[in-house]
Order: sequence, then C-alpha cells, then structure tokens
Amino acid sequence: MYVVGAYIKLHIHEKIIYKNKWNLFLGLGSAGLIILSVFAFDFVGYMLKNNGIVQMYRYFGEYNTVFAVLCAVFIFLFFLNINFKSKIINLAAGSVLGIYLIHDNEFFSYWIWQVLYPNINYISSPYLHFICKVSGVFIVCLLIDLLRRATIGYAFDNWFYKNCDRIVLWFQKKKSAILRR
Repeated sequence: MYVVGAYIKLHIHEKIIYKNKWNLFLGLGSAGLIILSVFAFDFVGYMLKNNGIVQMYRYFGEYNTVFAVLCAVFIFLFFLNINFKSKIINLAAGSVLGIYLIHDNEFFSYWIWQVLYPNINYISSPYLHFICKVSGVFIVCLLIDLLRRATIGYAFDNWFYKNCDRIVLWFQKKKSAILRR
C-alpha cells in the first residue's frame, strides 16, 4: 500500500483532477463493506453454528484484499487533497511506518495480541476492549518510534546526510564493478 501511495503521489496526483467527496465516499464505502462482511460472516456462522463460516471473514477483512486496498487508496486520495497544518498530526504521521513495523514484527505481534491480554479471552465482550487495545498499541508504538527518531534516528540522519554523496558513489562503483564482471 505504501508503494501504491508513492506511485499516486509521484505520477497521478498532479495529473488528475478529481472530486474529493467521491474519494471519501468510496473509501468509507469500502471500509463499510469490510465491516459488514465481518459481521455477516459472524452472524451466519453463529446462526448455523459453523465456526468455519465465522473464519471466512478473512476473505474480506485482511489487509491485502481488494476492499482493503481500495479503502486505503481512496482514503489516501482524500487526505492528499486536504491542506492543513498540524504539528501533532505530522508528528504521528511521520511515525506511522515505524508503528506498523513495530506492531507487525513477528515477536511483538505475538506478544501484543496473544500474550498481553489475549484477544480470545475478550471475544464475547463489547468492542470497547478492542478499541482500547488498538489505541493503546498505537500510542505505545508511537512513543517507541518517537524515542527512536529522537535518539538513533537523529544520529543516523545526521551521519547519512553528511555522507550521502559518498555512499551513492560507493554504490555506483560497486554496481559498475559487478556489471563489468
């Protein structure tokens, strides 16, 4: 999805004029279809007492399905057309990739979702538990990434930008040597 967003930003955004309300409508519509499919499979599986049907929500609820990609693209296009300046939102937006990488890491993902307050224990409770848990994971991962950016990230960025030209030249020499062989 990051690649699609980068492609839109570089190649499509300036060339196409589109209505922003349609982006919001289609993005929320895709999200609504995802949520509706989860509830529908839960309901049908519960009524038929078939756990296999309940598990079929994954066909529409996973992040790499057609509805999820459409939802992401349209919401990205919606926010791409909004001009606003907020230090807090920009600070959080700069950490979104870090948040994703932290919480989706194999070790942390297992620990967050199965060891620390396992979701299965709260399956029959209201959705408030899930909302609080997701918000808590977002905030903790945001703080971890902000700490990384302020320490290691700051030092690395300073070093990298000072040495960027030399690094690029080194890679170009290596590439040329490999291609000659």
